[in-house]
Amino acid sequence: MKIMKKIRIIALLVLTVVSASLFTSCESNDATTYPTQNSTPPLTLLLPLNNSTVNTLTVQFDWADLPLAIGYGLQISTDAAFTNVVFDTSGFSTSAVALNPGVLSDSSSYYWRVRGITSSDTADWTASSSFNVQTNVVSANNKVLVEMFTNTSCVPCVAANTYLDRIHNLQGVTNNDAEVVLIRIHSTLYPNDPFYLFNTTDNDFRQNYYNGGIFNPQAFLNGSFMNNYNANAWTNLINTNFGTLTSYAISFNKRYNPGTRDGSVNVTINQITGTQVGDLVLHVAVTESELMYNAPNGETEFNNVLRDLVTPGNGEPVNVSAGGSTSFTYNFNLNTQIDDNHTDVIMFLQSVGTKKVYAVENFKLR
Repeated sequence: MKIMKKIRIIALLVLTVVSASLFTSCESNDATTYPTQNSTPPLTLLLPLNNSTVNTLTVQFDWADLPLAIGYGLQISTDAAFTNVVFDTSGFSTSAVALNPGVLSDSSSYYWRVRGITSSDTADWTASSSFNVQTNVVSANNKVLVEMFTNTSCVPCVAANTYLDRIHNLQGVTNNDAEVVLIRIHSTLYPNDPFYLFNTTDNDFRQNYYNGGIFNPQAFLNGSFMNNYNANAWTNLINTNFGTLTSYAISFNKRYNPGTRDGSVNVTINQITGTQVGDLVLHVAVTESELMYNAPNGETEFNNVLRDLVTPGNGEPVNVSAGGSTSFTYNFNLNTQIDDNHTDVIMFLQSVGTKKVYAVENFKLR
């Protein structure tokens, strides 16, 4: 059953997360681990980046996994000495968290740090990292989108999928794995692929858009064909694209209730510079990771699998010019077959004609 979609275009609204607590925990896709199990090592802070500016009050925090961890502590303070702590908990069992509104204030600066807890030891706090909250500031990023066509019976796809899995697990393949947004579209190349059959309509939309897209593994970086799979070549292409700052920015506010599986996302598109592009469309995609299946090609785990397009298959037309913005709100009900603990929502802005992706943003549903 597909996600039910109700679409309406509204002015920008700030949507609060449905939760009785001050935070929503979510599972990290990072796989940075430490070799020792006899002590509790310091952790590595991943997101938000040090000295960065975020334009949402529902900031997402991510840090490296700790082997044998039974919990993590997170502190947020308005000063580097942590004398004015505004958030302090050791209640996280996963190495990522998205704060709900009510913790942070707009136009403010913060410092954060983390420590890991095992059954026998508690680590020292990490060195702190800082960030600023400016909800009225729209800033571009240099995230890149990689869409790859694959199939569970495709033997050549195994090597390419393994390569993307390493990026997904933040193993340092590119200059910044965390800024690589991945969507894997299962195609009609071979029959009986369960991930293609789950949603044939939306898989077909993306396959047909890329001229059939059935020569797996075919991958597109920001809409441009990456040529045949070669790890070094693909890494160089991705790293080169990191050097280009987008002329558009995507900001969002989201709401999700795990009990009812109902949610909504408000997406605002801002054009910062450049001439107007007349055939832009917005896509909002739902992907799922850690799907287990004994595939004919020998693979057993599948990540970043396209499960649904919340927007129309051909995209939502976007009319915006330099200095302007436009907003959309999408309501959805998540299919019960999708594990919301491993679900990402990906928003990207694309030209229909040239296929160029001008901006991409993403968030974990939980």
